[in-house]
Amino acid sequence: MDGSNKKVLIVEDDNMLRGIIAEQIGQKYLAVPAEDGEVGLQKVKKNQPDIIILDLLMPKIDGFQFLEELRNMSDPVLSKIPVIVVSNLKDGTSIGNAQKYGIEDYFTKTDISMGILLNRISRVFSQGPLHNIIQ
Repeated sequence: MDGSNKKVLIVEDDNMLRGIIAEQIGQKYLAVPAEDGEVGLQKVKKNQPDIIILDLLMPKIDGFQFLEELRNMSDPVLSKIPVIVVSNLKDGTSIGNAQKYGIEDYFTKTDISMGILLNRISRVFSQGPLHNIIQ
């Protein structure tokens, strides 16, 4: 499957990391960067991404509030967009809280490589979202 028309929203407040992820993802998909959760939610509505890469610790709207608002959107297409969390939070409570929102996967920033992230995105596109399979 040619991924060039797939949109990946990158919601990450660290400018350098957001740029690195966008550059790498942009080689295969259309990268849509957002500097915080508030801008991310606006871009969900405007760009209708196919998948979201989400940080949890951000100003304005954090990743948990972002997930809550995303999953409660009235548009069923937007509310079911697959989400991959990439965060510095490693504790079980944070991971469990994120998983309650039907995320595809959870990676800690220290344990993820761009190759792993790109493979996970490709798998979601080729096999479909995990949370839609479970439900």
